[in-house]
Amino acid sequence: MGATIHQGCAARGIDLANGRIAGVHTEKGYIKTSAVLCSAGAWSSRFLRPLGVSFPQASIRQTALRSAPTVNIGEAISTPYCTIKRRLDGSCTLAISGKANLEITPQAIRYSREFMPQFIRRLKNVKLGIGKLFLSGPDSLSALLATDGRIFETNRELDLPPLKWLVRMWWRACARPSPSWTSPPSDTRA
Repeated sequence: MGATIHQGCAARGIDLANGRIAGVHTEKGYIKTSAVLCSAGAWSSRFLRPLGVSFPQASIRQTALRSAPTVNIGEAISTPYCTIKRRLDGSCTLAISGKANLEITPQAIRYSREFMPQFIRRLKNVKLGIGKLFLSGPDSLSALLATDGRIFETNRELDLPPLKWLVRMWWRACARPSPSWTSPPSDTRA
């Protein structure tokens, strides 16, 4: 058994024959296969729905920051407030623990019963809001109603801007471990 990886090639849908996987329809043609690993990320729920698979997902946005190369303060530091993970190039990935934006989207409403207990427990750690994802992206109304597999080609990446309130929070709460961090990181894409 082997595998092939097709990057930059959107899958449009899975082909079934007699209840088994027979292949994958992609933007570059058909690939005959008997096994598939779904790595659609934020699009997984939408991709699996035509197969009758319910895969509840919610749009919870977090922000990770990346520092410039800095002094080694350890490979990984985790506190109740923040996490710092050293990268191979000497920079660090930085994040606030448990804080996020919970985007209210059509898909979030659809799966609210499954997620409501968890959302209620985390309410003090998330900011609720309706943003760009309500109108476009994997959780939008258009994605929920779409039947054309080409939707995955027109929305290849979900690369949203950093949450500025989380950057400021991280800086206030966690920047003290390294005196070389004199200002908030400018590159907020990890």
